[in-house]
Amino acid sequence: MVSETMDEMRRRLAGVEAERDELRRELDSRSNADVETWLAALRAQALVDTSFSNTLSWRITRPLRLMRSYQIKVSQLGLVPATRAAVAVARRRLRRARR
Repeated sequence: MVSETMDEMRRRLAGVEAERDELRRELDSRSNADVETWLAALRAQALVDTSFSNTLSWRITRPLRLMRSYQIKVSQLGLVPATRAAVAVARRRLRRARR
């Protein structure tokens, strides 16, 4: 009687372990699919950003937008802090460009 109970428990345990393993594989598969979808979206966004930033209107208006954002910073922070912030941004961009 006891041996039947132990055998039954072992069979149930083996079944539960098999189900657990199957669920882990399914979870991994779904997680990988989500990551692949996310990476594909990032790649597509990078292509759109690059093609948009290469347009003539973007090249003309970008300096104007930068100047306007600097004017807003000057009105919010004052001339000296806004200039320091602009210099810090310029340094970061130059460091990235050198890499």
